[in-house]
Amino acid sequence: MRKWGWFSVAWAIQAAPMALTGGVAPALAASDSSTGITANSQQASETEVLQEITIVAQRRRENLQDVPISVTAISGSQLAHSGVESTQDLPMSVPGLTMPQSAGYLLPHIRGVGTTTMGAGLENSVATYIDGVYIASPTAALLKFNDIQQVEVLKGPQGTLFGRNATGGAILIATREPAQDLQGEAHLGYGNYATLDSNLYVNGGISNDIAANLAVNYVRMGEGYGTNIFNGQDLYRTDRNLALRSAWKFDFSDVATLVVSLDYENTAGNMNSSIGEAKGVIPLFGALPPLRSVWDADVDTQPYERFSGGGASAKLTYDLGFGHLVSITAYRRSDYRVGFDGDETKRLFPLHGAEQRPRAPQQSDFAREIGLSGVDDLLSFGDYAVGLRVLRLQHIYLPRGISHDRPDGHLIVVAMLDRSRDRDPGNRNDHYGPGP
Repeated sequence: MRKWGWFSVAWAIQAAPMALTGGVAPALAASDSSTGITANSQQASETEVLQEITIVAQRRRENLQDVPISVTAISGSQLAHSGVESTQDLPMSVPGLTMPQSAGYLLPHIRGVGTTTMGAGLENSVATYIDGVYIASPTAALLKFNDIQQVEVLKGPQGTLFGRNATGGAILIATREPAQDLQGEAHLGYGNYATLDSNLYVNGGISNDIAANLAVNYVRMGEGYGTNIFNGQDLYRTDRNLALRSAWKFDFSDVATLVVSLDYENTAGNMNSSIGEAKGVIPLFGALPPLRSVWDADVDTQPYERFSGGGASAKLTYDLGFGHLVSITAYRRSDYRVGFDGDETKRLFPLHGAEQRPRAPQQSDFAREIGLSGVDDLLSFGDYAVGLRVLRLQHIYLPRGISHDRPDGHLIVVAMLDRSRDRDPGNRNDHYGPGP
């Protein structure tokens, strides 16, 4: 996204000590700190200590330097400073990672290994996890976030350690866990293409044993990057992108903790469904007049896309003394609809022009996982992690219909599929296997 003339206002509040920061404060702080560093540079160099980075790439908390695999770990603050606002922005901070998308399907590649296949029930070769929950749908993996604690990118083939085989690698996203301290952050930005970008994060204690947080992200573009010459409407535009996430933490005792997470995302527009002929390519029905911009198109069907999805998860952690028992139960569901001009021109198909408006996959996932990890002092096995995972995927693909545009502008519906008349329940995949 091209950004210039961007204006933003941000504030943050914290209960102890109470503080309010704004856009000018970082500049003043930087000026004061630079003076302090100059005066005490020698003392700082003597006391400087390498910061320890803790990761869970092997299903247990370890120092990054002690893990013998290729891992890139980035904190939430580093992502914010780098301008990373979604999974598609991660390549800006992770070498060797690319995040291409096609028609709303996220297709991550690590070191060139990934998949370009799209469709209902097809999973990526690079697995994505949020708080230990597997995101099976490629359309659901294209998400916004503003409550990230840390992101770990595991490079190379992953086995049953995460319950799924991933030949390219894995992306582990950890969100902020609720805490008792009252905290709040807000951001409001306005940029070119009449883009409104807003974030809100609130955290605090409900009682002595219960804490909760809420993260909200909303983006809207008033103008698209391009224009459909046929009807004058915008192309490559996000009408709305709303993401909500909330987590509740229950401390039953010093050794037992339950975290319940809920999330929902709703998007609309044509940012991912706008397509056109590439330069130097002659369309099937002959050359077309040149367009003013690579973002423009001249098609008789206005592209669109609609996505709604989310899920819930419950993570129970129990400290047994000799190890940590973790149980995760999760359910997710997503619905994605997309429409576009199949011939990529304003010219009618044979038979007066056929345009397909498909209803893309609906997918529901249920996962149940239980694992035990710790350090064995009795048999001297060292660190260990064992467990069992059950995953059930159900996906349905039902075309909405195929229509023909007549020369007089009337629409003739040739085929219309209604779920109430189609009793096919779709495809269901059940997976049982080891996984800590």
